[in-house]
Amino acid sequence: MARETEIKFKVPSLRVVRARLTGLGARFMCSMIQKDRYFDTPGRSLLSADCGLRLRTVRQVRCGVKQVDRRGEVTFKGPREKSHLKIRAELQTRVDDPQVLTGVFEACGLKLSLVLEKRRAIYRLGRCEIAMDTLPLLGSFVEIEGPDEAAVLSAARRLGLTIKPTADHYVALAMRELRRTGGRSLTF
Repeated sequence: MARETEIKFKVPSLRVVRARLTGLGARFMCSMIQKDRYFDTPGRSLLSADCGLRLRTVRQVRCGVKQVDRRGEVTFKGPREKSHLKIRAELQTRVDDPQVLTGVFEACGLKLSLVLEKRRAIYRLGRCEIAMDTLPLLGSFVEIEGPDEAAVLSAARRLGLTIKPTADHYVALAMRELRRTGGRSLTF
């Protein structure tokens, strides 16, 4: 099973990080709008087990050296391992028809629990992928994903991200905000 190794920082501005990426010679890959639909059991057993089932669709905004695959993508994320980084099992595959898969999930008793939309710009810095995200009501984040902890932490240092990383994933942050505001989705 594949593993995801990443760290996330809430930042006041993406402009500073973008300038650092440019100065370090990072490659701009693409920018997009991602719409993530999270599914769970009626009793929220996936969320309570620190797992997630996400169906993602994307709309490309700007192309760099990489075209965005416009097919949907379904991802299962397992519980986080004990670490100061976010390390977890991750299974994902492309989906030709996200609407049909939504119907399959619902037929199996899963319910749509959250819709989360974000603007994302992706850069490549060494062996790491740097995602600069903007989410409604939540703000701006930098997510660094790489092959191992050493690569991820090295990229964070090179970018000058010395602030404390955000321990929560977007779902937890969004759920807290939606409880506070009484909403059901975070979309633009």
